[in-house]
This record gives sequence, C-alpha cells and structure tokens, in this order.
Amino acid sequence: MKQQAIMKLTIYITFFLITLSSYAQKVQSPDWVSDLIIYEISTKNFTSPKGPNTGTFASLEQKIPYIKELGANAIWVSGHSLADTDHFYNIWTQYACIEPDSIDPSLGTKKSFKNMIDTAHKNGIRVFLDVITHGVMKESPLVKEKPHWFEGESWGMADYDWYGNHKDLDDWWVDVWTSYSVDLGVDGYRLDVATYRPDLWYQIKKNAKIKGKDIAVFAENMNAHISPDAIDFLQRRNTLSDQTKGLNYESPILKSLGDWVDVDFEEPTVFNVKWWYADQEYVAGQSDGKGDFKVIYQGLTQDKTSRSYIPKPDGMLDYQLTITGLDKSKGEAWMYVDDNKGNKWQSNGGHDIDGHTLVKRWISDDTLEIYLSTRGPGDLYQSIQLSSHDDGWQTFPLDQNPYVVEGSRFAFGYGLLFAPAIPIFMSGEEFDSNYAAAPGHTPTLYKKEDFGKGRWLYAGVLDWNQLKISKHKEMLNDVKRMIAIRKKYNHFIKAYTINDKPEVTAVDVSYASGLVPKPYLYTNNDTYLLVAGNPTLNPQELVCNFPNNITETKVKKSYKVTNLLSGKSFQAKPGILENFKIQLQPDKSPGGGVVIYLIE
Repeated sequence: MKQQAIMKLTIYITFFLITLSSYAQKVQSPDWVSDLIIYEISTKNFTSPKGPNTGTFASLEQKIPYIKELGANAIWVSGHSLADTDHFYNIWTQYACIEPDSIDPSLGTKKSFKNMIDTAHKNGIRVFLDVITHGVMKESPLVKEKPHWFEGESWGMADYDWYGNHKDLDDWWVDVWTSYSVDLGVDGYRLDVATYRPDLWYQIKKNAKIKGKDIAVFAENMNAHISPDAIDFLQRRNTLSDQTKGLNYESPILKSLGDWVDVDFEEPTVFNVKWWYADQEYVAGQSDGKGDFKVIYQGLTQDKTSRSYIPKPDGMLDYQLTITGLDKSKGEAWMYVDDNKGNKWQSNGGHDIDGHTLVKRWISDDTLEIYLSTRGPGDLYQSIQLSSHDDGWQTFPLDQNPYVVEGSRFAFGYGLLFAPAIPIFMSGEEFDSNYAAAPGHTPTLYKKEDFGKGRWLYAGVLDWNQLKISKHKEMLNDVKRMIAIRKKYNHFIKAYTINDKPEVTAVDVSYASGLVPKPYLYTNNDTYLLVAGNPTLNPQELVCNFPNNITETKVKKSYKVTNLLSGKSFQAKPGILENFKIQLQPDKSPGGGVVIYLIE
C-alpha cells in the first residue's frame, strides 16, 4: 500500500507539473459569488408529486417562486444525472452516478431540466449541479466502453484514472461540463469528494467564459488538488454542525463570530511540529519557543525560485518555517505539523501525503526548511455551512431529528446569515422541518435492513403541509426577514476572501450568562451593524462596551438606532452608546435568538 501511494504521488507530481503549465491567467470569480445564498435541494425528496422520493425537475420548477420569496439566490441541485437506485442507503442518490452526461429519466427530460433552469434564472436564482468527481458505478457503460479511463475503486464504484494521461478522458470531461453551462445554462458546480484535476476545471471555466457564461465552482473539501484558478470557495470551509451529532455549539463561529474573523482571516500565530526519527524516537517543538528543537515562523511566501518545489498558481501562499536542532543522519519516519487555526499537515517516509501540502528540504545537517500550503488559497471566498445532505450520516441517533437548526434563530442569524461568508443550508431548515425518511432509506450505507429508519438528510422527504402550522410558519417568516436584511445590507454583509478581511469586530459585553456569545460589529465609516445572539431558552440582557472608535465620538454625535428585525428605531443621544443595552429574547421562539441593529 505504501509503495502504491508513493507511486501515485510521483505520477501526480509529474502530471501536475506538466498540466500547470497550461494555465494562462486566472479566470476571475464572477462578481455575484460574494452575494450567494445557497439552498441545497435533494431533487427526489424536495417535492413529492406522486408520493415520497418522486420529485422531478418539473415539480422543483413549481417551487421556484417559494425559493424566490425565501430570498435564496442559488440552488445546489444534488440530483440530475443517471444514477443507481439503491447503492447508497438503499435509495436513489446522485452520488451513485452511472452516466454524468445523461439526465436521469426518473427526474425528467433535458427539456424539463432546461425549463427549470430558465425559470430559476427569471426569478434571480442561479443553479449549481453536483459533480461526482471520483468515478461511476461499475455497471456504467463508460466502464465497458472506455476501460482505460478507470483504475481502482472507492465507495463500491470504479474510479477515474485522472493521472494516467488519458487525453480522451480529459477532453470528454471538459466537454460535458462546458456543455451543461453553455447549452443548458448551469451556473456552477459542487465537486463531490475532491477536485482531482484543477487544470480541467480551469479549462471548463475558461471555455464557458469565452462563450459568454460566467460560472463558479466550489469543492467539498480542501485537499492537495485545490487551485485558485479552478475553485471559488469550499463547501466545508467552516461548518456549524457535526454530521453525526447535529449543531455544534462549540464552533468558534457560534462562540464568538467576531473573534473567529480575527483568527480565521489572519495568519496562524503558533505552529506545533512533531518529528519521528527512523528508529521511532519522538521529538517535538513549537514556534512559541517550547520543545526539543527550535521552530521559527518565517511568514508567508510565494517564492518558488529558491527551492525544488511543486509550483502553484499565483495567489497560493505558503507558511515558511525553519526548524533547527534535528539530526539529519538519524533519518525520518514521520512528520506532523498543526497550528492554532486547526490546519494540519503531515508527511511519511520523506514523501508528502497530500501532494503539495507540505514540502521540506534540509539546508544543513541540523536545520530543515518547510513550506506548508495554506488551507485555502488567499483568494477563495469564505463560506459557512449550516447543514448539507450529509447531516444525519450513519451513526446519527435514530430517535433524533437530523435537521441542524431545529428552530434556532440564533444559529441561522448570528452564525450564518449575518456572517461575512457564503451561507449554505439544506432545504427544510428554514421552516424547522420535521424529518420523515424515504420509505426504503436504511440507517447504514450498504446494509439492506431497517428500511425507512435512516436519518440521512438527503433522504428526508419534505412535507410542505407543515407550513400550515404556526411553529413552522413563524420560523420561515423569521428566516425570510434575516435573508432580506442580508441582501439589503450587502455592502456590509457579504462573503469576503481570506486576503480581504472584513471590518468585523467582537464587542465585549457584560451579561448574566456565560452561554451568550459576544456580539459582533460591522463598520463602514460612521455607520455600523451590530449583531447579537442568544442560544439559550431564557431572555438575556447584554451591556455592550463598544470599541473606542465609536465611544470617542459620543460627545460630538448622536445616532439613530434601528432594530432591523422589528423595524423599531430611536434616536440615541451622545453618550448612550457607551453602555448600550440589548434585550435578547429566548432562542427557538418567534423573533428570538438574534437581533441586528443599524447604527447610523
């Protein structure tokens, strides 16, 4: 296994060096990316025209007015191409793809697919498709017709041989997804599992742009194959839930979004390095001076001329470290690095596991120089995922609701819709949907037992009659108001890149409960947006201690303060902002959980 991994890595490095030369210049992200509000749809279960698991493009098209009224301006359609009916969780899923270039007839025709996209566009809604990048089902005609395109398997499927230098595979892949955008109007793609070939996605974006169609591409995760020329943002860049446990109240975002911005939009401050010699002797060091050897953080670098290194497109930065006090003669078994932002890098046997994520070289017998690729290139947009189809993954408690929000206006507002990132959430969250599994859905991926008892969110059948019940209708109305505020004040609240830090500050407060996070403040000249959240089921009172740049003007200015959710406003006299009080209603109640003030 180890030799195979090394061989694959060598092939990838060689291939990457060759294909990287094909990049001409960056295809810029479309202007509309920073304003995206992404609503994920499981096509079969979003609507039920003939009972559970019978949704079609036509029935989805009929719900477009609802999506427009909600305020989402993009839908991630996780189901369009021919796929297996029972491979995963015993239900039809896009992830068991058979033919990516064929529309699944159970969903409709190419014409009904195009009609749905056209209707979405007429209502100001962009359409993203799920692309299964690793392979296809083994019974796919592609496997029989083009066996040289495939090598190995994963998830019980045949994997594409992306690094086998198959020009016909590359050309076909580029043509398929270019056609979806140019001929059918698709606005972008979500890449399931990994990117694999950024050069191909660069070419797809370039081809579409030449033909007058701007598209955006987002990858599921950060991995060695991420390139800023191919990818605009990441689905799981930041997540508010654990897919087997539900909402994660320990998330740094929900603890204090303002402090999260300070950390996540800045460079790490501490690097921890662990080293195992060939004889398994273990030593460790930290960039704050602790440990068995000295670690010095040299900062960010784009220098590619002074070292033997896999080049990356412009904008891909490295953290550079110098380590002194090791013994080169003792050899290396393993190296592991992490930082205070949660990034991790590792190498084994002198070979980098993740392609170009970690590169090192000895500059003397006791000094090592290492370069660590950033978790995401600096020009990727920040995103926050509240939930996706993978919540409720196997091992999720079968007696609990896999929907993440469960009525929390705090999570929806404070942690997602008012954050400086692209919000992503699963359909049904906006009205606190109850969960009902598709009839054949099993609790585990492959076992054919306990039908209808699974909790995978992808298999959740939405019951739109719930909107006749006050609890669900009130939740929907609150979410609609929050989305409307985000869109109206998009000069404040939009997605930013790592290299373009927003003017967001954590606000210190005095309050009774330590469970309430710090409010955060957007600044734009002398105008401010203040967001405060309450995750508890009790009322809370906060007293804000604003930054000096606001309180220093208290003698000179008065402010108009408007609660944007309630619409109520008052004129604040000079000095009142020095101890600004906020009354927060309990979470999971109408109008509770979050407030947002415009101060001008």
